[in-house]
Amino acid sequence: GPLTAILCYAELALDDPLLPPSLTESMSSIKLAGHKVLELIDMSVNLLQMERGLYEAKREPVDVLGVTRELAGDYAAKHARRQLTIAVTLDGRSASPEDTLVLPGERLLFYSALGNLVNNAAEASPENGTVHIALESRPAPTIRIRNLGEVPQAIRDRFFEKDVTSGKTHGTGLGTYSARLFTEALGGQIALDSSRSGETCVILRFPPAEGRVPA
Repeated sequence: GPLTAILCYAELALDDPLLPPSLTESMSSIKLAGHKVLELIDMSVNLLQMERGLYEAKREPVDVLGVTRELAGDYAAKHARRQLTIAVTLDGRSASPEDTLVLPGERLLFYSALGNLVNNAAEASPENGTVHIALESRPAPTIRIRNLGEVPQAIRDRFFEKDVTSGKTHGTGLGTYSARLFTEALGGQIALDSSRSGETCVILRFPPAEGRVPA
């Protein structure tokens, strides 16, 4: 109840056209913190089930493009002082307001998986940089999150393992690990692409209509 009230008031404030720009970042931080606490509450038991391979995600229709737009706005506001841009595309073009990309699963799992990865990408990006989130509907649903900045060579092979972090004062080593668990719970696969010098790209692949994830 109290947490719901915090989130509702933060969202109402952000929807207010008269909200001073100086407060936008603060309200966005409150909203993100509220969602983070909510995720911890909801996932505290589910994470253990995911680690044991026992969690069965619901198969509800989720507009993943809509989720991506929401978290792009949230994290752009969070990192506003560094003037970061978070760009969202669908099938190689700028996503229009009418576009959707509906996949089966749980909205919170999609938001949490993508949110952890986008936040990592934003933190690793230089000031005035851009985090690119490219969604592809064909031949199979795929999401690529790309940013300037390389993952250190020493942790690339363990990037999605538990407690792996590098160069972060307050890093927990759980962001990419959780993203992997959430993605796999949704029936998807996650991979790190460090083939381009000076860039990092995380790729999430989800099952197409027949239910198999492409290799």
